[in-house]
Amino acid sequence: MASELADKKVAELISEFISAELKAHGETKPGAIGPLIRAKYPEAAATYAAELFDGTVSRKAAAQLKSWFTVSLAGETQLFLPGIPVDVLAEIPPTITVPDGKNEPRHVLLSRVTVGEFRAWEQMLFKQIEDDKRKHKAARYIVAKISGLPDDAYLREAFGVLEAAE
Repeated sequence: MASELADKKVAELISEFISAELKAHGETKPGAIGPLIRAKYPEAAATYAAELFDGTVSRKAAAQLKSWFTVSLAGETQLFLPGIPVDVLAEIPPTITVPDGKNEPRHVLLSRVTVGEFRAWEQMLFKQIEDDKRKHKAARYIVAKISGLPDDAYLREAFGVLEAAE
């Protein structure tokens, strides 16, 4: 993904160019801003585009690393662990996402993961689940509040209706 610094710089450039366009012409179109910035700062645009491309490829690669089909192309097969039921192993992805304390975790083949790496992965899953539980609790609270309202109502408007009814 594009770095925060690059995002901040692009946001500044966008504001600068929008202001200039509005001052000069009284109007602008969002689609016109990119070409203007690219023309004035081609190196920055190329760097930002490369970062976005790398981020997209990274996300797609991470998704494929969780696929047994993709990993099997490298000669890997489902891991067999004595004493662990096949149905349990079937739920474990072919690569374990190992947090390494940096920006990007490593994806290690299940057949080559260490006990410590597996424990770190399990802890990462636990934290994600706890985060999801908090989000779900908040979502359940809101769903309870909007009980009986039509599904096609916008949430913002639904709460306006509820507030008016109270």
